[in-house]
Amino acid sequence: IEDLKWLLGHQIEIDRIALVADGAFWKVFTTLDLPFAKLLGIREKRFDHAQLDEAWEWVRSGKG
Repeated sequence: IEDLKWLLGHQIEIDRIALVADGAFWKVFTTLDLPFAKLLGIREKRFDHAQLDEAWEWVRSGKG
């Protein structure tokens, strides 16, 4: 709940979120959460732990 409160208070400052996590749960979670993120104008993408560097590149790039 606290994370959600923080997100709602800062959503205008957030352009994209990279979720770095392995496992089927996080794949499903990201898929279900994607429409809500879009409603807030936030791009969201999930990466496996092995893709941590790629996740940071995506966040910093401002592309895609």
